[in-house]
Amino acid sequence: DAETPAERLRLLVALIDSGPFTTNGLALGGSGEERTLSLRPETDQSGAATIRLRVHDVWGWSAEHWLTVLVQPVNDPVVMRPLPPVLVTEGEPAPFVQVGGVNPDGPAEPLTLRVTSSRPDLVAPQDLTVFGSGMTVGHRPGQTGSTVITAELSDGEFRAEDSFVLTVVPAPFRAEPAAFPSP
Repeated sequence: DAETPAERLRLLVALIDSGPFTTNGLALGGSGEERTLSLRPETDQSGAATIRLRVHDVWGWSAEHWLTVLVQPVNDPVVMRPLPPVLVTEGEPAPFVQVGGVNPDGPAEPLTLRVTSSRPDLVAPQDLTVFGSGMTVGHRPGQTGSTVITAELSDGEFRAEDSFVLTVVPAPFRAEPAAFPSP
């Protein structure tokens, strides 16, 4: 409007299709010819929003402009729960260890689990078997001691890692009953 000074124009903003925004995330600022619209999406929200800007002059005339704002999703880091130490007796079956992790982006981005051992002589790579969100940890026959097992969860971009100590203790000594000849 060429007749109305910029400081006398009234600017209004409206969310038509809010998408990732609420009205708390919109702010008009500035004055005169230097007006601004600041947009802040809600936490962990993405998608498109349609916004209408309308300006009114002192005679009641108005003009409007519609715009679409697209907020792209972000890949949030994977979060992993701590793993407790594991104690197993030599010769016993491999224990199942649950690996708790969270992918804040939901199931659309599956997590992969990779597991390693610091002592392959005690727990070889083939003794580590991944099943979904957990693993079995076997050990080499006749071997005892401790090893650090490291689990890594990844969504392909971010990864989370935790380790625990697996200790294999000797099996208790079992004496075989002596066979005595019958009289």
